[in-house]
Amino acid sequence: MNKIKIAVFSTLLIFSNLTFACKFIPNNDNLETKISKSKVAFIGKVNKIFNDEVTFTIEKNFKKDQNKELVITQGHSSCHNRYEEGDKWLFLGNSMPSGSILLERNGKTTNTVDIK
Repeated sequence: MNKIKIAVFSTLLIFSNLTFACKFIPNNDNLETKISKSKVAFIGKVNKIFNDEVTFTIEKNFKKDQNKELVITQGHSSCHNRYEEGDKWLFLGNSMPSGSILLERNGKTTNTVDIK
């Protein structure tokens, strides 16, 4: 009986140390195609973060049915984006990972995109 307990305990100990990471699937679509495939697509700044809610002020819409402000729920896994107040994003919303691009953080350009 003790051998079974030790075996079960050892198995649990081994598997408790496993970690999982995000695996991004390569997407060779150009940026315009990614925008057209996204349900939500805009350039906007994060103006408020409260609990898990991130409020964006939208500067440029790529879809007709968007408002000037949008609230999203921020996830906590390694696959989710990490938002900070004042960030500027090209937000592409479908499912995780979304392909959104951080454009500006702390007033400094992090990525540039050429969008027509």
